[in-house]
Amino acid sequence: MSDLAAAARWYSEHGGFKVFPVEPRGKRPLTEHGHLDASADPSRIAAWWQQWPDANIGLPCEPNGLLVIDLDPRNGAPDRDGFVEAFGDPGDTAEVETGSGGRHIFFRHPGGAIPATLGPGIDCKSAGYVVAPPSTHPSGREYSVDGLDGAKAFLRIAEAPAWLLERIRAASTNSNGAGHREPLPDRIPKGVQHVTLVSFAGKLRELGLTDAEIFPSLMAVNEGRCSEPGTPENIRKIAASMMRYSPGDSDLFKTASKLWRVTAAREHEQARNADPKAQPAPAVSGMEIYSMSYPETVFVADPILPTGLTIFAARPKVGKSWAALQLALSVASGADFLERFPVRAGRVIYFALEEPPRRTHSRIHALQPTREPWLDNLHFIYDLAPLLAGGAAQIDAYLAEHPAQLVVIDTLLAIVQASAKRDAMRSDYAETNVLRELADKHNCAILLVAHTRKATAEYALDAVAGTSGVTAGADCIWTLTRTPGAEVILEVRGRESEEQAYALVLDKDPVGWRLTGSGELARLTVERTEILELLRDEAPLKPAKVAASLRKNVVTTRRLLQKLLSDDWVTRNSDGGYCLSQRGAAEVRSVTV
Repeated sequence: MSDLAAAARWYSEHGGFKVFPVEPRGKRPLTEHGHLDASADPSRIAAWWQQWPDANIGLPCEPNGLLVIDLDPRNGAPDRDGFVEAFGDPGDTAEVETGSGGRHIFFRHPGGAIPATLGPGIDCKSAGYVVAPPSTHPSGREYSVDGLDGAKAFLRIAEAPAWLLERIRAASTNSNGAGHREPLPDRIPKGVQHVTLVSFAGKLRELGLTDAEIFPSLMAVNEGRCSEPGTPENIRKIAASMMRYSPGDSDLFKTASKLWRVTAAREHEQARNADPKAQPAPAVSGMEIYSMSYPETVFVADPILPTGLTIFAARPKVGKSWAALQLALSVASGADFLERFPVRAGRVIYFALEEPPRRTHSRIHALQPTREPWLDNLHFIYDLAPLLAGGAAQIDAYLAEHPAQLVVIDTLLAIVQASAKRDAMRSDYAETNVLRELADKHNCAILLVAHTRKATAEYALDAVAGTSGVTAGADCIWTLTRTPGAEVILEVRGRESEEQAYALVLDKDPVGWRLTGSGELARLTVERTEILELLRDEAPLKPAKVAASLRKNVVTTRRLLQKLLSDDWVTRNSDGGYCLSQRGAAEVRSVTV
């Protein structure tokens, strides 16, 4: 194993960081989607560095929750002593001497919008990526950690100090007061990156800047805000193309007006909700919506947990809280959830509202026997006001200060405000909808643990306890249903994803849910699963005998058997008795063995 391969694995195993391969002695990503492909999965990292043994190490900022201050002396930045004198002491945090003679100073992302620069040659990298030690710069010099602890410095990356937060606030204020009628989006999706950068360059040209002056600003926006930053060559071409226009020419802004008007409409709607007397939101034409390019759905656990609100419902004592904590540990560490679903590693906020810290302590030790640095990514909160009586504001404020990939709220009942005059459906919808809005605002996934009804429902959405207002406000629904055997069925239904079903079993040594199967059989309701397992053991049986054995209604049982027959899960003999089909026998065996 090469030194670079070992270092890449160290970042993921000890620091919980996602990494990806970058060209040797360079900064260009080697994977198709660049830093968006970053992973903390040891097997994926090993495969990458087996394919490219000399690849440099890319360290993404956003999924790792990092803010990197990049000092580039070639563009006018001071050295470290000059930076400390002008700004402040970074304190005890990771610092890297770059191959170009500059410096990267690492902090935890403080939340909110981050300006692209604090001054000449001083960039703030809160998106995109940096090249990590011991990578090699094109000059032949290595990136190296400053300090005696070496790479261990990355295990104690500090929170952003007060002086830095004040500088960021001042830079943001100055930027907003520069006379722009509409601000650039904090995150620029791939489909509109080019038009947005062209329009921003046009604004700078309108002010009289030359291509040499436009290029550094475009590069800062490209690396700090674009989902998939373009190459310096393309950015330089955009800057050069502006010289065809005279200062004051505003035609360049028309192409970006669509994007900014849609953004303004959304912000206006939020303001109108806060102030009922506000004017109606500006209209957006169908042609503008049709012409837009929106980013694809982002999954915190791919493909079952999208950003937005997911309701996770099950009967008491089935093990949903164990599954929720197992998910939280996966996101905090960067390890695949259930060893199947890749996650976006990052901070997790866990509102444990129905258990004391002592119970959390025992459950974490059962799921995670060893003490690991990434456990600092997982934060527990044990008290929250009712959601519509201050709780939503508490969550909003906490996420603004501590951005997270995942928020777990355990449970819905703990955040509902009881009232004799409570309109159940409206209140249910209002409570889940405000959580969905918080998830959208903070670009995270919120997993809301809830209960299912006592009676079995044919469809998972109907099984969630409460009115239909509960599920109406959600982006995704998880239901966990116990089968007659040791397994449970996890059904996943989302607004923008296909329905999925998985068979799980809760192991005792080591403790944790384990995926045992997926597919069509897992989609069947518990009643159908009971029928199939009964036929496996006692076939052939007629409908009346099946109903009596399972203590079910004979009419419902006959209907289910007819459905299983039409779907080729069972066969029927000449006497009217039902047996498992070849397909049904194989599927039942694959899930129950």
